[in-house]
Amino acid sequence: MGEEFCDSPTVKTKRFIGVEYAGRKGLIQRNPSYEASVEFVRIAFKALQGVPISHIAISAYIEEFDDTLELSEHVWEELLPELKFITVILVGPSAETSEPEEATPEPESEPPSGDGTPADAPTDLPPDPPEEPPADPPEDEPEDVPEDAPADPPADPPEEPGEGGDTPEDSAPPPESAEEPEIPGGFPACDDEPVEDVLPFADIVLCFTGMGSRSRITLFEKAEALGAICDNNLTNRTTHLVAAIPEGPKYQWALKLKLPVLSVDWIPNAHAKWLAGEPVDRDESIRTHLLIPPEDG
Repeated sequence: MGEEFCDSPTVKTKRFIGVEYAGRKGLIQRNPSYEASVEFVRIAFKALQGVPISHIAISAYIEEFDDTLELSEHVWEELLPELKFITVILVGPSAETSEPEEATPEPESEPPSGDGTPADAPTDLPPDPPEEPPADPPEDEPEDVPEDAPADPPADPPEEPGEGGDTPEDSAPPPESAEEPEIPGGFPACDDEPVEDVLPFADIVLCFTGMGSRSRITLFEKAEALGAICDNNLTNRTTHLVAAIPEGPKYQWALKLKLPVLSVDWIPNAHAKWLAGEPVDRDESIRTHLLIPPEDG
């Protein structure tokens, strides 16, 4: 399942970083709006306190455009074409699977596998210099021996294996970089996560659209949207909730799947005022309402 999750057509994203709030662990994607994303995480975790769910997936619009973003049109053309950047948060109580992964001693296992580490075998280094004073170093670099000093080049080759010991130390950070996408809750470690692939792992999915600098939907609206989950007891009725612009492609997609839709949209006049640089009252600028499909079928 994990391989299918990672191999599916998807959005090219950046690495995830681990977050924890109110005793619950999760992931947030590193992006230009990191501070705003952390604040969104706080609101999300706070709003979801006490909600009886096992996993949460939240997709949020981020203002800045990422040049590395690559969209698979055949996946997103009917799902989320208006999104330019996505932040996904995965939260799960079963973080025990991630703890052994975090404690993986891979960098520690590499130095023993490395050849000739001075800290591991100091006795091996002294036999090396007596072997080097013969004609081996002058054969390797005859020009350097007369120019610098004859005693220096024999000292250099033992330093070169020492440098070889440094290279495994340098190779230690790459495994650490491989450990960066720490996935609490047993989710597959993958930098590419389209929303449709997150759905099977989530009890609630919030896909907010129009939350960037263009729409000026603030963190207050995000908190209100998250609070609507608790207020309407949606967790007892369905496993997914989608927030979408009315009549948009994701709106139609959610209704087709009979998912409850949290509609978030601009009042047109307010949007026009904002585009013209005129002040807009937040209470008059947007409206949110829930469209809950019937439980039957």
